[in-house]
Amino acid sequence: MEESLLLVSVLTLGELRIQKWFEQDVVARFHNRILSADLDICLRWGELSAESEKTGRPRPAIDTLLASTALVHNLRGCLGTHFRNSLKIGRLDKINPLF
Repeated sequence: MEESLLLVSVLTLGELRIQKWFEQDVVARFHNRILSADLDICLRWGELSAESEKTGRPRPAIDTLLASTALVHNLRGCLGTHFRNSLKIGRLDKINPLF
């Protein structure tokens, strides 16, 4: 997938820093395409977390926060991830922009 079509969450930037994958130019490359975590995203996160708890399959907070970001921004139902064993969250289809 062409990088100019991708958006990135501030949460992803934090994950990249933790995993030491963070490149200094990533913020510059995505400067107009960085999504913040706002109230709507946090409220949607609460809904997704409650849904996953009810099914007995709670998801990590970071996964549901990223899914909430994609859902709130109506990003064509896609969430890019490099985790191949990720389970479906909400109504999102997962794509892997790295491969």
